[in-house]
Amino acid sequence: MTIYSQRYNIPMPEDGDPIYKGAEQMRDLAGTVDQVLGEVADASALDATSAATPGRIIQRDGLGRARVANPAHTQDIANLGTVTDRVGAVSTRLGGLKFQVLSSAPPAGTPNTTITFVRP
Repeated sequence: MTIYSQRYNIPMPEDGDPIYKGAEQMRDLAGTVDQVLGEVADASALDATSAATPGRIIQRDGLGRARVANPAHTQDIANLGTVTDRVGAVSTRLGGLKFQVLSSAPPAGTPNTTITFVRP
């Protein structure tokens, strides 16, 4: 009867299995692989964090968010602060125009200096 590793059900041969020769090494290897895969799957074992921390893996917080530092290169992830600053800078350059994104038409009385993008 074949036994299996705890997490990933890797077969571990026993006495009487047709491939028993070398089974001790295979059993040790299966146990090691199972342990390492379990550690990799466990974010806390990797010291992951939702904070913007150099050298650490990104993990989402309870609300699905993660933080990143301000971008320094064109290929970096942009955070909300950077995007907001850029929108403000563009608005200032365009003479006070403001931009907004809404899920429906803007309400009556929206200033004519506001450009609204409506997303479906």
